[in-house]
Amino acid sequence: MNIMKRENLLAGKSVWYANVEDIERDLDAGWASINKIDWNNLDVKDFAKNLAHTFATLWQSHPFRDGNTRTIVMMMTFFVEHHGFYFDQELFAASAGYVRKSFVLACWGEYSEYEPLERILIDTITDKPLPQITSLDITFAEERAEVYEKYSTEDYQPVPHEYRADENDVV
Repeated sequence: MNIMKRENLLAGKSVWYANVEDIERDLDAGWASINKIDWNNLDVKDFAKNLAHTFATLWQSHPFRDGNTRTIVMMMTFFVEHHGFYFDQELFAASAGYVRKSFVLACWGEYSEYEPLERILIDTITDKPLPQITSLDITFAEERAEVYEKYSTEDYQPVPHEYRADENDVV
């Protein structure tokens, strides 16, 4: 059975996740689009923008009932690091609500908006190693706090997915 998740951001509507029988096809199509890009010749900004567009399609395939955002974020982390960049996992973890809303906006069909996801990825991906923040490194911590604050969404509360009744389903 197909799933849906009512989004406050979309006035109670849901992103149209892949139909159960189409998940494998949609994932294959997503990876095909990822493999068309010459990732090794992109600067950080273009890398982040392409990442937003291509990984959003994988997120929308929604192969798992729960945990898709966490899975995609981990895949993105490994992908970014495989291509020689660094990924601020702490920023993504601290901004979980913003990240999820960004994926929702990027997967809203003809009304998709990628800018929020692009923006946080540009702040998350760097070509310089990220230092471990210690109590001795107050300057770096203060600089990053400003970035983290941009994506704070204290109102975020995870909501479970529901099953979607389709015309072919018996209700």
